[in-house]
Amino acid sequence: LARTITLHKDAVGLLGFSHKDNLITSVMKESSASRNGLLINQRIVEVDGRNVMAFKNKKLKELLEDAPMAVTLTLMPAEFYGELTKKLVNFTRTYFLNATAQILAFYAFCTTKTLEGGIILCFATQRRNKPKTVNIMPACMFVQLSA
Repeated sequence: LARTITLHKDAVGLLGFSHKDNLITSVMKESSASRNGLLINQRIVEVDGRNVMAFKNKKLKELLEDAPMAVTLTLMPAEFYGELTKKLVNFTRTYFLNATAQILAFYAFCTTKTLEGGIILCFATQRRNKPKTVNIMPACMFVQLSA
């Protein structure tokens, strides 16, 4: 489901694709991206091992521009990415949210490990016990992805 490819920047520092947030929107012909099989409608999950699931366009663009000449991307089809994030939100609501608990940017803390048929996610939530007391709670879960 998730796959990893390595792209090489051209002489002007481009990788050969366009994106909106972490969704690949176009691939330039005769670029490293096209030669290495990058497809549109794929979500970038990691750049050089760093989770970028919650990155917006500007931050991801800066990360890719500052990356070395060879960049490793972990990609996931957009439909599986949508299923994954929906399951993660539902899981978090079910087990962690109540009247006083909130999500603490779990995407920012999220790490992924691809396994046969699914992904292990580790993230953190924030719980407010009293007006001035906050606990950070780590959590992990396995998300089964249908093929």
